Amino acid sequence: MEPWDNGWRIVEHNCAILSVASGFRQACRCEIAFIRDALPDAEVTRVSHILDGAHVCAYEIRPRSAVRA
Repeated sequence: MEPWDNGWRIVEHNCAILSVASGFRQACRCEIAFIRDALPDAEVTRVSHILDGAHVCAYEIRPRSAVRA
């Protein structure tokens, strides 16, 4: 993770399950659900997605208190 504005950003430069995710987008939904479950006090948003043509998958992580402010 790297610091970013009011939170952190997870950037994945490669996808370990790209061949599966290409056929089954549920894999990507499971990934973001896992991150959200692992960080219950944070707001997690996918801001970049390899399957949508981006070069990376990236998630912005912000404390829920920062999101409400």
